Amino acid sequence: AVAPAPAWPAERGPVLVPPRAQAASPCGDVLAESGLRLPGLEFLFCRREGTDEAASLVARYRVRGAQAAQVEAALRGHCGMAALQRTAGIWRLPPDGEGRLPGAIFGPEAAPRPAASPAVARISMGEVPRPGVFAAAREDWGRLDWFSVRVELSCAPQP
Repeated sequence: AVAPAPAWPAERGPVLVPPRAQAASPCGDVLAESGLRLPGLEFLFCRREGTDEAASLVARYRVRGAQAAQVEAALRGHCGMAALQRTAGIWRLPPDGEGRLPGAIFGPEAAPRPAASPAVARISMGEVPRPGVFAAAREDWGRLDWFSVRVELSCAPQP
């Protein structure tokens, strides 16, 4: 008989990706492969999401609240992402606040793109809310468990 997996300790925050999703990943750590290595930013997984014309390759990351300001500043400076704003009680990007990462490297599934359309990934960041934990000001981000970072590249339609 297989023993059940140990419970995820509550003090470590939510599990954002099951281990099986990592094994089935069609792409890798896009930011690191693009030369953007950020202290505290943890790569979780990269996978194809959606189907046909709406398919995207999506890489997901997380960063502890105490280090989120450094990651936000790097993404703002390098990718043109807007500053996070506190809206409806959580920290997230304003509309049209995504950053851009030209020439993103997503692995073999991103290869069949038309040569005329460069690979430009969209980058977003936001708080992963947890009940009862609030950060009214940026100085309070250290109280928050996690922020998530998402990098998305639209796929060329598959033949």
